[in-house]
Amino acid sequence: MQVLEINSVLKLKNEILEIIVSLQTEEALSKILESAKEAVEEEDLWSLLSPEQIEKLEASIERSKNRENLLSHEEVKKRHAKWLSK
Repeated sequence: MQVLEINSVLKLKNEILEIIVSLQTEEALSKILESAKEAVEEEDLWSLLSPEQIEKLEASIERSKNRENLLSHEEVKKRHAKWLSK
């Protein structure tokens, strides 16, 4: 990791810690905890992927930002009915 990246990570961690310290309710802290758990799970999943898989996934995510590339739930069900009925 480069020095610039390390500084960015440290800055973000400090900002997160400041927010956590300022929170006073159990509800708010619970929300932060759940978000942190989700972030860890997501990071773990990414670490299991090869560089090629990550590249393909990122390209798919980028394509999905264009509504013309999306399919409705009904269309997906029609196209994959034979697998969904099992």
